Amino acid sequence: MDLSGKKLAVYGLGVTGRATLNFLKKQKLQHLTICSRGAPESWNLDKNSFPYDIVMYSDEDPSFEGFSQDLDLLLLSPGIPRTHPLLRPVLKRVPIWNEIELASRIFKGPILAITGTNGKTTTVSLIGDVLKRLGVKAFVGGNIGIPFIEALEESYQCAILEISSFQCESLETFNPSVSGILNLFPNHGERYSQLEDYRASKWKMVKNLKDHQFVFIGKGVGLPPFDFEGKIEQVSDGFEEDFATLFDLKKMKIVGKHNRLNAYFAYLMLEKLMMILKISRESYMKAFQDSLNEYKGVEHRIEFIGKFQNLLVYNDAKSTNWEATITALKAVSEKQEKVYLVIGGQLRGNNDLPPEEFLNFISHSNLEVLTIGEAGEYFKQKGIKNFISCKNIDSAINSLKGKAGVLLFSPGFPSFDQFKNYAERGIYFKDLVLRVLR
Repeated sequence: MDLSGKKLAVYGLGVTGRATLNFLKKQKLQHLTICSRGAPESWNLDKNSFPYDIVMYSDEDPSFEGFSQDLDLLLLSPGIPRTHPLLRPVLKRVPIWNEIELASRIFKGPILAITGTNGKTTTVSLIGDVLKRLGVKAFVGGNIGIPFIEALEESYQCAILEISSFQCESLETFNPSVSGILNLFPNHGERYSQLEDYRASKWKMVKNLKDHQFVFIGKGVGLPPFDFEGKIEQVSDGFEEDFATLFDLKKMKIVGKHNRLNAYFAYLMLEKLMMILKISRESYMKAFQDSLNEYKGVEHRIEFIGKFQNLLVYNDAKSTNWEATITALKAVSEKQEKVYLVIGGQLRGNNDLPPEEFLNFISHSNLEVLTIGEAGEYFKQKGIKNFISCKNIDSAINSLKGKAGVLLFSPGFPSFDQFKNYAERGIYFKDLVLRVLR
């Protein structure tokens, strides 16, 4: 895709926004507008490093006469909703993409894309691990941490992408060679007031599939909310029987039925990708078994920290919804020990109360629930039975000295009431365990 002589805008200077700017510095644009929070002088950007005309705006500045004037394209960071008031006049006359859409139009090679509410990172990472064992030079990124646009700096045989619902919103012609929607449960109530809006965003990832292309789907995904030419393959609840005939699952390092399902999805999609890359079945089956035997999972996702005093400790700080926490609970319950669950975080505004499934689970389990953060205060006000209110995460962990069983930190809520992101709270939790339970 030739950007020479074009007028572009980048809105948002998070990880993807800055990666996009690094790419655009090397393009022969006519003009670039940058818009983000705060004053431009605080952005740590050198205007002189861009070899063309550049204008910077704070999105708090009321004067935006030049922001969307004569633009050819606006590149939007995923954290900014397309409903933002500043974008209303732009939507009517300017294409709004994200860096994934832009990169996909330039990247040479097949793309495997995965979305869903839970399990994306584990599935993408496992696929990346298998490809590494096969000697395939694959770009592994997207929502997993490395913006796709960085793949354009090198030559790769394929790309393996995790794509969030926020990223799906600004896809236009994106057409992955292999795709999967793992599952769909209520999530991101701060962005989607209705489940159907969330569902529609996920399906947008595969809206351009052709009649010879497949999308593998799991629980709750439903049918596409638009005319769809591709083929849909539903992964059934009885997958374990089929999976166990192909691989020795007893050697898997990652725990829980949900992780076995993530691995099965990885296998199904890899099988399609291997045909495209012309890699023999014998080779990829062996590599896949080796990965199952050795792959330890993703940091902050039911991550086994170790045994401290008499507690087996798991860090599931990535959990931001009830379904993820229930899944983690079911996984660690396979240990058949008493579970101490720490939950809580920033209130979402929708789906904050524990679902019936969760209440039923704790009423029939050897489980103690400790609550923290905004959500913890909310539960305390509601007087929810069997929830123990703690001042903060420190007091929750300190209360577990001398206890035996499993400690699971699976917050079920966003981190932003106390931490910058889920990774920061996961690191804090692990450091806290080392300090308190050693």
